[in-house]
Amino acid sequence: PVFTSADIAKALEKETEEFREIDASWRQIMQTTLTNHQVWQRCQEEKLLPTFREHNATLDVILKKLHAFLETKRQSFPRFYFISNDELLRILSDSK
Repeated sequence: PVFTSADIAKALEKETEEFREIDASWRQIMQTTLTNHQVWQRCQEEKLLPTFREHNATLDVILKKLHAFLETKRQSFPRFYFISNDELLRILSDSK
């Protein structure tokens, strides 16, 4: 639900798109895994590990950008320094 907020999606357009691509890829991988009950065989696929590593690296970058975005919100509204990132994201996601 983080990137469903219009404020966050607008401020982090590139990251929102990258997250949606990773999410779609993850769902596709899990759907394929669901249809193939041979988990060991599925885990041995050559492209799976590099895909996960690439996604993890991209998610790390997205997380850093998200933290930077939250820091700008905290600078604008100092009372946000007293709440966690999760709470701040929930507030920003719920705001219209």
